[in-house]
Amino acid sequence: MSGTKRLEGYVYKIIRCPYCKTLQYVRLEQKSRRCVKCDRRLNLKHVATVALARTGEEASLIVRYLKAKEAGIADKLYKLKE
Repeated sequence: MSGTKRLEGYVYKIIRCPYCKTLQYVRLEQKSRRCVKCDRRLNLKHVATVALARTGEEASLIVRYLKAKEAGIADKLYKLKE
């Protein structure tokens, strides 16, 4: 199975800045980006992918959920289906 088959349908990836640990999302075709918090340039080839998303809205929701989960308030903000 090729790498492009696995990513079919996905447009965004959620990453974590290796310097300041801030979660953010980027388009899959981007090669680099400046971190929104620490302003360091990130080479996206060398940054681990936390999750994938199909739309910008979905990517934003994933980032907000992961930040709330880290803060310990995700269960209060989001009701997950069991």
